[in-house]
Amino acid sequence: MATYRLSNIPTGQSSSATIYLHGDVNVPNNERNVIQIGWHVSTLLYDTNYPRFFTYWTSDGYEKTGCVNLLCPGFVSTTNIYGPGSFIPQFSTYGGEQKYLAILIARDSNTGNWWVTYNDELPLGYFPKELLPTMDDCAEMVQMGGHVYSPLNVPSPPMGSGHPSNEGRNKAAYFIQVQFVDWFNRTYDLDPTRIVAWADIGDYYSITDNHYVDDKDKFVFAYGGAGGFK
Repeated sequence: MATYRLSNIPTGQSSSATIYLHGDVNVPNNERNVIQIGWHVSTLLYDTNYPRFFTYWTSDGYEKTGCVNLLCPGFVSTTNIYGPGSFIPQFSTYGGEQKYLAILIARDSNTGNWWVTYNDELPLGYFPKELLPTMDDCAEMVQMGGHVYSPLNVPSPPMGSGHPSNEGRNKAAYFIQVQFVDWFNRTYDLDPTRIVAWADIGDYYSITDNHYVDDKDKFVFAYGGAGGFK
């Protein structure tokens, strides 16, 4: 996930780049298991506009269970080097050098816990299997992209780099090298025919350029926008 500073998020708003893993999607909503990993700017949680790494989980479709980072029992942090709520150390420059947050989320076949690895080398911790009964074997649906929150009747915040997805590389925010991991921790490229690109407020936020590039960048897509929706 390309990281950006987004220093203009007003109080009471948030903007994130997120990977969502869903358990069984055929259960009632109050049994839906979801875990989220990514980076966000949240003036709901912090007193600064500084981007931070975050985690989230719910076992009942966001109704009563779950929380962000370590605000309730759930995600188990296994290192004091980096973790939920930590500052993002490097940012992309609009029109210049791009910096990325690389995240691997994979189920441990021995314990059933869902582990999160940072930048391909640092295991940060795990979501215990007991939190996620409908993700006992695998995730049935994966989502990736941007998400914003704003109170009603207040212009919504920017997403991604704060620029539209159609501005292209080095200007719009991108997800790159997107792959899946199977039961045996083997990686696979995405099948473009099984990917659905969707933006719910298309006049303000967009997703474009979603395609397989090459063996280096794998599957990519651009997303984001300036916001301003009320």
